[in-house]
Amino acid sequence: MLGLGWLLRRNWRVGLLLGGSFALHTLVTATYRAPQTVEYMLPAYVPLAICVGLASGYLNAFVQQRPIFLRAVGFTVTAVLLTAAIAQGWQHWPSYRWLHQVEDARDYAQTILDSAPANSLILANWHWATPLWYLQTVEEQRPDVTIEYVPPSEGSYSQTWVNEIAAGLAKGRSVVTTFVDEAAYSALPPAEPLGEALLFLQTPRTELPANFTPLSLTFGDDVKILGYALDQPAVEIGLEARLTVAWQGANPTPFFVHLLDETDNIVAQADVLARPQSEGMTLTQFRLTPRQGPGQFILRLGSGAEFAEISSLPVTLAALPPATQNPVHRPLQNGSEGQTLIGYDWDNTLPNQSRLYLHWQNDNGYWSTVFDNPNSDGLLNPTIGPWALPSQSWAPPEARAAAHYVPLGEGLVWVGDALTDWQAPLVPGHSYSLPMRFINGRPLLRDIVISTRLVGYEADNFTWAWCDLVDGIPAMGGIPTLKWIHGSAVQSPRTIVFPPRTEPAAFIGFCQSEKPAPGAPTLYVDNAASNGQTAGGILVLYDAFTNRPLPILDERITAVTSWIPLGTAIIEDK
Repeated sequence: MLGLGWLLRRNWRVGLLLGGSFALHTLVTATYRAPQTVEYMLPAYVPLAICVGLASGYLNAFVQQRPIFLRAVGFTVTAVLLTAAIAQGWQHWPSYRWLHQVEDARDYAQTILDSAPANSLILANWHWATPLWYLQTVEEQRPDVTIEYVPPSEGSYSQTWVNEIAAGLAKGRSVVTTFVDEAAYSALPPAEPLGEALLFLQTPRTELPANFTPLSLTFGDDVKILGYALDQPAVEIGLEARLTVAWQGANPTPFFVHLLDETDNIVAQADVLARPQSEGMTLTQFRLTPRQGPGQFILRLGSGAEFAEISSLPVTLAALPPATQNPVHRPLQNGSEGQTLIGYDWDNTLPNQSRLYLHWQNDNGYWSTVFDNPNSDGLLNPTIGPWALPSQSWAPPEARAAAHYVPLGEGLVWVGDALTDWQAPLVPGHSYSLPMRFINGRPLLRDIVISTRLVGYEADNFTWAWCDLVDGIPAMGGIPTLKWIHGSAVQSPRTIVFPPRTEPAAFIGFCQSEKPAPGAPTLYVDNAASNGQTAGGILVLYDAFTNRPLPILDERITAVTSWIPLGTAIIEDK
């Protein structure tokens, strides 16, 4: 604004051009209904950058012949602008360097084209259609397959995919689909994993794929384990490893896979109810996200009460630092191999339970340690504080009552807010803000949806009497997770509305109310709510294209529920 103001005084036509360009492009972007705001805003940032530079230039020119005090002010402001730019670049550089080395889109598409059967049909959503077309058209790979984009149409998008898959199978072609909806696909023949996609085969699979390790295990009377394959030889803490198991059986079978540390504690778990192929062998995929490391962890496969240890998986330190709300820099004394405390976070999400996360760095990478209901005395070894002065007694400050820190897969963390943070009842005729804040520890490569529910419980405080649901791209569609890098802090607000009893909310089905506008982040209290009833919030994050939930890396929560509890509030019908 300072640079634009000076420009309007010096050359109002150029000032009007730059300011008008920014305003017009911002208006167009804000009113365009697509979840790509940060991407479409890039041209609007160009006149902003010009104005920042003009502020520095005009300021220095203005103070050249002024008293030394004003010159000092001018140089100081210029230094602040320059320092801010350098600091932001320094902060973002690790993410950009990491992204430069990652070829995720090519790897995803290449896996499909390398493994798709001859003359198969590949059905792709908008995110993966272009990379697949590029490899086929520009690099002339796999001219025998057909790649089709599946756009949204009238009715259920999942049903559109079911119809397209069924049509392809009816024409005698194997079908690959990048969109996954296991519930909708239950009417189709069982599919097998193909990377992160699904493959519907025309002919039964009778032999193990070439990259599988043979096994000979039996669970129960008819489940035979024939082999397995790991998609990667090692995995970082907090990232996903994929295990595929080949088996034969006659009935749907519940499987589990545990990743165990040296003390047999479960650090990652996947449970799948697998449908068998009618003929041949079945391939079933398990997705594991270790919440701690490093180490050589054991893979245990089982069904029911039977299990066997089938392999091991190295878990390495993270390449990027974890997200934290309280960055510090405290190297440990006493030769702790260059170990430095780089941050800490408290979590009071669960009632009467306090958890402290300490984030660490050494020359090999990053990791976190966890302490439940900790006593700060003796928690840390002596550290080196500011000005390299030894510190024997430093400890993290005590947690706020409303402190939240729930880590999820891929480096994403939920940090607030919760219903209990209000300390207030839900009263008709009022609305309540639920900010829903997130921070991120690494660039995200998938489009994640934030799903929030407001639930009214029966007297047992367990059974759902009513609920309302809001699913959406973060920040009301403005900042998709595909754009998040290390250090991103994003608010994705929800508004809880309790209409007056004379104007009840219009519900079109269980958990589905009519919103004031398409995609509005509004949760309604149902007209069935009663005085004294307990209402609670729950949070789930899932992949927009595969519907697979983002794992919650807090075993205290996952031992009870499959969602993040957002606390409870009491209905007061007054």
